Amino acid sequence: MSAKTKIVVLHTKEVIYTVLFVVLAIVLAVLLFLMFGKDKKTTSFSGSPAKYHAGIYKSPITLDNNTFDVEVTVDEHEITSISMTNLSEATTALQEFKVVEDDEDDI
Repeated sequence: MSAKTKIVVLHTKEVIYTVLFVVLAIVLAVLLFLMFGKDKKTTSFSGSPAKYHAGIYKSPITLDNNTFDVEVTVDEHEITSISMTNLSEATTALQEFKVVEDDEDDI
């Protein structure tokens, strides 16, 4: 009985690349599972899912060198109001002129 000896040559670079790709594949699989695996739903006290985080949100906006704030008031299920604050007099006059002009078009 003669045994044939097989010699396997492994290059260090190939082994490192293989291990690296296997680790990256495992990390990618775990991330995909965490992102898409479970459907997390936030529910309010009434049992229905909450759509919004209740509060008042403000954001400054600049249009043609005029700066004003848009203020959005939200409860858990709907947007309750949207308003513009800190308007300059020119912007307020322009807004009122536009409203009056739109009302005249309806007549």
